[in-house]
Amino acid sequence: MGLRSPTCKAIRLLVATALVGAGLAAACASVAIAAPSVVITEPANGGLTIHATPTVSGTGAQPSEAVTVRIYSGTEAVGFPLETRSALPGSGGGWSLILLTPLEDGIYTAQASQSVGEPSEPVTFTVRIAPVVTLEQPSPAPGETAPTFSGTASESTPVAVEIHEGSSLEGRLVSVASAVGTGAGWRSSSASPALHVGHYTAIAVQESSLSGNPPGVSPPVGFDVTPPPAPPPPQQGVASLASTQHPPPHTTPLMTPFPVVRIVGIAYAGGVRLRLLSVGQAPAGVLVRVRCRGHGCPRHALFRTTVAGPHGVPTLVFRSFERYLSAGAVLQVFISKGGEIGKYTRLRVRHGKLPERVDLCLDPTGVHPLVCPAI
Repeated sequence: MGLRSPTCKAIRLLVATALVGAGLAAACASVAIAAPSVVITEPANGGLTIHATPTVSGTGAQPSEAVTVRIYSGTEAVGFPLETRSALPGSGGGWSLILLTPLEDGIYTAQASQSVGEPSEPVTFTVRIAPVVTLEQPSPAPGETAPTFSGTASESTPVAVEIHEGSSLEGRLVSVASAVGTGAGWRSSSASPALHVGHYTAIAVQESSLSGNPPGVSPPVGFDVTPPPAPPPPQQGVASLASTQHPPPHTTPLMTPFPVVRIVGIAYAGGVRLRLLSVGQAPAGVLVRVRCRGHGCPRHALFRTTVAGPHGVPTLVFRSFERYLSAGAVLQVFISKGGEIGKYTRLRVRHGKLPERVDLCLDPTGVHPLVCPAI
């Protein structure tokens, strides 16, 4: 229903006729002003959203008539719309829709209309897009107190993993890990400081590359740090493996620092999915050989040599072993350096059991595993 102005303050129609020797005659007639039939309530005029496809909602005077929303770039509802979408109001006249075309950072104007009545007042809003970050479920191996984390992130700024004590983010922040953003997948450093046995909640955070934009935050994930398993009883296979060589004389030096082999994965009934195979804390010039036999193993053995960098010797990570190994597969790591006692690690994947891991020393030739000498 229209509203009529009694004082001609609305739209005036001036009709004037100029005649020679006559004055001007003017008439004022008020014109009915139609009230908008539809109103946008979200986003708020002058508001801010961090969603690339925000929700637009409001009310309409004609429940049986579809509401059409048009999105324009800039501060006015003029020009060609970036997107046009329609929604049917409910019985009370309320309506809502989600934009399909992702919006970039900037200022936009929305206007809604129905086939009957005037369009809504334009609503101008600002879009500030937060990075999209995910955090995969961590599964530390028994006894692993400094787990690494992985996920995806939409930007190339650094990713920080915050680890909170307990089952929610309200717990005390006890450790952090960091990763280099790649605009895709990322893998973090080890959690520092190391964690105690218990339950934790982690999130991944990435700051936006654009000033003023909010950071991206992943959904929280929970995980447990468990104590190391009890050492298994001596087995014939381990005894025979270590007895092939006696400890060398004390004059043969032990590799210093002594390398650390990290193997992280998830055990299943029929095998294990490895998530990390790395060799760290090794001196420069060490030869690392990785051999694998069985279903799921890479086709060829791997050979890497440690090289000193500006910040020491970096950890060697064997990405090709981030795979599923079936029961029966045997993974061996030989770490050797001429004239020194090296390190040997063997992982045997068992059906229905946790993998069997054996850590021994390696003779100076880099061939035969042996019992480590007493220090």
